Amino acid sequence: MTLPLREFSRRIGSATVTVDAVEHLGTQADALLDIVAAYADELRDGFSVRAGWAPFMLVARGEDRFGVVAPDFATKTPDRVG
Repeated sequence: MTLPLREFSRRIGSATVTVDAVEHLGTQADALLDIVAAYADELRDGFSVRAGWAPFMLVARGEDRFGVVAPDFATKTPDRVG
């Protein structure tokens, strides 16, 4: 079952940064945008930040627009150790 996503956006510096998340994760999406805002001068395609235990990366989606993406842990398998 796939839940519908809502777009959470914020103007950070000269760019608009967007997080797509299910509605009930709005507080977490806003917190992630707060973290990204702390790096306003460094925003570029491929920029990444760690929030909690997951890395989040910016992907350019047009001029002065970025989407925030994270690994899809549901489809990724962990690397073997040793």
